[in-house]
Amino acid sequence: MASTWLKYQNNENATVIFNLDHSTHFRHVTAGNESFVEIYADGTMHSILQLTDPKAYEVAMAYIAMTTTYKLD
Repeated sequence: MASTWLKYQNNENATVIFNLDHSTHFRHVTAGNESFVEIYADGTMHSILQLTDPKAYEVAMAYIAMTTTYKLD
């Protein structure tokens, strides 16, 4: 089975790649254009900001909806 890897840019212009399949919990904050999702995986909290990396944000939100059956608004 293939792993689900996510590549995103954080607000410090660093590129981060991690395995979404290792996620244990999620936190979503709705703030319009400044919305973000936090993903805890392998002992690290990954914050993906919609404004900084909209594509990665959408991928993360779709992954959460697909794997947990919860759609976050």
